[in-house]
Amino acid sequence: MNGTGGYGANDVAFQPGSLAYGVFQGSAQIWNSAYSWGKAAAIGTAAVVAAPVAIETVGSLSSMDVVVGSGSPFHVAYGVNGTWLNATGDFFNMTITDGTSYARLVQMYGGLQFSVPILYPDAVLETAGTAASTCVTGACSAFLKGWGF
Repeated sequence: MNGTGGYGANDVAFQPGSLAYGVFQGSAQIWNSAYSWGKAAAIGTAAVVAAPVAIETVGSLSSMDVVVGSGSPFHVAYGVNGTWLNATGDFFNMTITDGTSYARLVQMYGGLQFSVPILYPDAVLETAGTAASTCVTGACSAFLKGWGF
């Protein structure tokens, strides 16, 4: 006994090679293993529970549509819910204007078309009338505004 009423680390019965030491050492390995498996199970359960929520959240986001078609060397238009915008003017001195006719041409005659998720569709449309360096920077700026930046 160690004076506290129990067995302590300084007790002869708990020295390496003793039966008590072997039992507790094995118990520690079992509990460490059980803890590791429990931790892995908790992480796995959290991932399984969170995945549908994440998928539903991304699926419920609005989207910004983007078309890339012919231009000099190409042109980009973007829109939300059928309202299209694009940057027109001279390079590095452009203004975001209505891009409906360009978007329709790309949709009819081919080009790259895709959608990107956004949080704030109205913010994308509020870029109308703002300045842009190029059509690409205008679309990128609209995308960032669609995320609240």
